[in-house]
Amino acid sequence: MWLIRSAPVKDAKGKVIGAIEVAYNITTLAETRSELQKVNEKLKVMAFKDSLTGVMNRAPFIDSLFKRIESAKRDTSLLGLLFLDLEKFKSINDTYGHQFGDKVLKLSADRLNSLIRQSDVIGRIGGDEFCIILTKLNSSEDAKTIAQKINEAFSQKTVIDDISLDLTVSIGIAVYPENGKSARELIKYSDIAMYKAKNKSKNSFEIFTRNFLEEESFESAVMNSLKNNELYLVYQPIVNASGVCKYIECLLRWNSDKYGEVPPVKFIPVLAKNRAYTILSDWVLKNAFQQIKEINSQNQFKNLKLSINFLKKQLETAEFVISFSKLLNEFQVDPGNILIEINEQESAYDNKTLYNSLSSFKKSFKDCQIALDDYGAGYSSFGNLIEFPYNMVKIDISLIKNICSQKYSKSVEGLIFALKTLHIDVAAEGVVTKEQFQRLENIGCDYFQGFYFSKPIRDIYSDLIKNDGVYKPLY
Repeated sequence: MWLIRSAPVKDAKGKVIGAIEVAYNITTLAETRSELQKVNEKLKVMAFKDSLTGVMNRAPFIDSLFKRIESAKRDTSLLGLLFLDLEKFKSINDTYGHQFGDKVLKLSADRLNSLIRQSDVIGRIGGDEFCIILTKLNSSEDAKTIAQKINEAFSQKTVIDDISLDLTVSIGIAVYPENGKSARELIKYSDIAMYKAKNKSKNSFEIFTRNFLEEESFESAVMNSLKNNELYLVYQPIVNASGVCKYIECLLRWNSDKYGEVPPVKFIPVLAKNRAYTILSDWVLKNAFQQIKEINSQNQFKNLKLSINFLKKQLETAEFVISFSKLLNEFQVDPGNILIEINEQESAYDNKTLYNSLSSFKKSFKDCQIALDDYGAGYSSFGNLIEFPYNMVKIDISLIKNICSQKYSKSVEGLIFALKTLHIDVAAEGVVTKEQFQRLENIGCDYFQGFYFSKPIRDIYSDLIKNDGVYKPLY
């Protein structure tokens, strides 16, 4: 293949007297250009489609979403966006390797393609996240129907390379225009709804509602509460029958600039499901250890114990044990002056792991005591009390508030008797009346906590000094 270029040759007067031609052999160059064109075409496909699954990549998918929103706007039709997340994909990847994980993604994309209409669009927008645009919906119920079909399809047995998988997917749904009027809003809101589905149950879907935004705002405020200096600690005395304070329970409180005083039952679960709880845990320990160090420095309170609530997942980490030990040394607190409280609900699941964690913790801090909190709320068995290294059981307020009735009184009396045979101390939570206290005292309860003796106090040190460590009934 030749390229020939020609040019005239002129004399001094400008008259053409001939021509000059130059020929180039461009065979190699032409072949190279042909290959480059093929490469460019391939790159365009790769930019448009995910090479692994064959569905759209993130950028062209979002561009497609923009265009379809404009089309829905002109047609005054509904458009749905499904945001899907493969559950436990990271675990599958880590267990069986990335090549196996790629097969899972490819199978998932093929499965999704088989469930949607030709007019719908699938995009892979993250490692294990897919989005689906559903066009021309009659109502949001249509989107729910498709999401239900996807959940059902993924609940079927999945076998790859002779390995059986429990493959499930969480789906969030946002509908144009009722949920959002832009691509950004639809992606954001379907993502929020997907996380709600993930937290709700396995292999499920959720459709976005405005309440989700309020919940997200609340969760964001909770996560920023420590940084904004809105959290503080209070302490509630736990006394014996004579009113002598034997323990003080450390309790976390939140006074939000936006929400005011928020009950712990609302914000503690939000903190518990985030890794930020680790940072908060250190903050609680530092402030609580400083408080008990100051209290124990007074001779009459040197045996007073500090009770702190912990999550099971904290005790399961080596980092927590190291941090706990470091702070004990830093504040010169005797482990024998600490009572660890584990909520009964925490003990109801994966007992073996909790047993191992508590046993290991007890070996590291043998003088530290362990209490089962809120016992009787209906989560754990009596058998756990026999096997686990508990020093104290705190009876839940749901039993204490009815303690004056014969049925509850006899039940709690039997429980206290059984605990005594196991050499476990018993504390009653939520004691608010004289009748409750007297009944509990008569059936052998060791310790009492509640408004009958004292409300939670911020400056517990001054309060102990004022009362000389003895709390008489308030009414």
